Amino acid sequence: MKRTVLACDIGTSSLKAALVDSSGAVLVSARVRFPEARRSASDWTLALAEASACLRKCLAESGTGIPFEPVAIAVSGNGPTLVSIDKAGETGPVLLWNELVAPGENESRPNHSGHGSSVAGEAPSSPSIFIPRIASYRAAFGSRYENARLLLSGPEYLIWALTGNAVTILPEARFERAYWTAGDLAGAGLDGSRLAPFVPTGHI
Repeated sequence: MKRTVLACDIGTSSLKAALVDSSGAVLVSARVRFPEARRSASDWTLALAEASACLRKCLAESGTGIPFEPVAIAVSGNGPTLVSIDKAGETGPVLLWNELVAPGENESRPNHSGHGSSVAGEAPSSPSIFIPRIASYRAAFGSRYENARLLLSGPEYLIWALTGNAVTILPEARFERAYWTAGDLAGAGLDGSRLAPFVPTGHI
């Protein structure tokens, strides 16, 4: 039987998915756009379900006889986009990578912005791309941040939703400071206990 992997990528406006075989050939692909309204974590899981159903249907109609039975799911996505999860497993608001917020804003008022935006409380001396977003999340959603058990990006949220395991995918060890280190978090006045441990790309 042909072994396949379900690959999905979380974008800013849509989720893309494909069934890929062991030679790297794309057998079928699909794209599901997110609602225009403010993003929620459920948009990611619902989009993955819809894309998977589309792939299954397209594969059945292709006449190849290949079943939709991936041996693994590979997840990637943009970032740093963040969502909180409290002790009851409830998700908080999503803060996209390109949303500009100001300290004290309530949970319904982040504004969209482009690259290079900043907010009070960020740590410009750090090479981290996550620490400014974490600081922004705390500034915009204070109570949700304080009550969070986990703070995950989009791909890691999907992994958690599918498996119950909280991890942060680190492409290579040399990128650790681009994510965070204990020293850089402390320098920014942030608590790293909400952040999931690093695992390498390809970790099962």
